[in-house]
Amino acid sequence: MSELIDPKTLATLTDLELAGQIIAQGYLFGRHHGVRLGQGIEFAQYRNWQLGEGSRHIDWRRYARSDRLLVRESELETDFRMWLMLDYSASMQLGSRQGALTKSKFSRLLSAALGFLAHRQDDEMGLIGIGADSRVMLPAQSDRNQWYRLLATLQTLDAEGTIEEADHLPANLLDTTDGSLIVAISDFYQHNSEWSLLLEKLAVGNRDVMAICLECDDEVDFPFEGATRFIDLESGEERLTEPAKVRDAYRAAREAHITEARRRLTRTGASFIRVNIDQPFNLGVILQGHAQHG
Repeated sequence: MSELIDPKTLATLTDLELAGQIIAQGYLFGRHHGVRLGQGIEFAQYRNWQLGEGSRHIDWRRYARSDRLLVRESELETDFRMWLMLDYSASMQLGSRQGALTKSKFSRLLSAALGFLAHRQDDEMGLIGIGADSRVMLPAQSDRNQWYRLLATLQTLDAEGTIEEADHLPANLLDTTDGSLIVAISDFYQHNSEWSLLLEKLAVGNRDVMAICLECDDEVDFPFEGATRFIDLESGEERLTEPAKVRDAYRAAREAHITEARRRLTRTGASFIRVNIDQPFNLGVILQGHAQHG
């Protein structure tokens, strides 16, 4: 099974349970996942790096020789908790005109796959929705039915409204997520830096933040021709313009916006990974990008 999955294939996966397993199995294929012994002083063996682990224990010399992320194991056992933090504001409805997926559907497929990995490893996982009514949607647990609760909750998410300001987010969010990996999936469409501010707060302390920035071909290339009416999905504001006249300025402004978001987060120790929903999908590349950042 290949790790690469074509966007058109992803779009046909309407069953989240099946989709999560297919995507995750593509990543797991050929990797040995035995008992996780944890990290400590007494060396036991090497194993493949796994989702949610810090990168300081990776043997980078072995990686240079084998192109495999290997972790030194000991006989101590560790616990792990992952929080999926999904942007479900209206801008996540966006997809390319010729694309097969919207950002919203892609984020649900990615979340299902990451949830399956946590489920397979008996790790705790939970879900936080960031949108018009930001809240903890699924408290973190590790029992056998948690992945199915995650799938059911993901099915209820509709991309609508705008993200609340960082000061109006779920109560006790910092306490709730302490000691966790936070996988934040968003397009980083912001009115007042609310998404960046939230993740900056979470990246401080005993948390590992992986920010996944979703984009599509139409955003990156801006291929529109002739008089075109653009509509802001969140505010409803409309603008009629000639794309050829604003293309270069738009591309420069958008790239500056993403660069600034990356700069603000990576200086806190978070990783920032750009994923194009119209390009072949590889879960391993995303996870390795997070591991190498640390």
